[in-house]
This record gives sequence, structure tokens and C-alpha cells, in this order.
Amino acid sequence: YKFSLMINTVGKRSLGIQAGQLVAISKWAAGMWPEPVGLMTIGPRSSAIGLIAAAVEPSAISSLECSGEYQSLSVLLEKNMAYEEAPELFCAGLLATHDLPVIRQLIPEGVLR
Repeated sequence: YKFSLMINTVGKRSLGIQAGQLVAISKWAAGMWPEPVGLMTIGPRSSAIGLIAAAVEPSAISSLECSGEYQSLSVLLEKNMAYEEAPELFCAGLLATHDLPVIRQLIPEGVLR
């Protein structure tokens, strides 16, 4: 969690960095193998990263299956979660402007399973 705090001090968000890394890996894998790149995420943290990656770069990810994801970032408030438990999900302004249901709508039809 301390790495996320450090990243936040320079105006970046670890959620965005990790989603960007996932997109880069997916593009690389798409160039290496003829099969389409599909992702499976387990847990709320990796699922949020996968959702954002699929929404930002839909051509890089052909399918996304999430297991154990949160339906909304408001769960962080409802469960009174500490920053240390899921630092990526404490992304300034994301809940107010683009909660997870909005991000899901950005993913092309047929990708999210």
C-alpha cells in the first residue's frame, strides 16, 4: 500500500498503472500467439484492474471473466475498508464519476462473461 501512496503523491493512480500494464501484456501476448487473449480475474482488486483494462483497450482483450468482483466501489465505504486492504481501489474521484457499473458499460458486448 505504501507504493500506491507514493504513486498518488505525483498525481498518478496505481489502478491506472496496473490496468496499463495489463493492456501492454495483452497486446504483447496477442502478437505472440494466434489465439485471442482472454483474461480471468479472481478477487475485487484484480477484477477492477481487468475491467478498466478491457474498457480502455477493448481490442487487446477478447474476453474477460471476473470472479469475486465488487459490483460497486461503494462497498469500500459500506465495509469501512482501510486503504491498506485495497489501495488500488481508493482512486480519487472514481466512485463519483465512473463507478464499476459505468466501466462495465464501456466494455464491448460479448467480452465480459
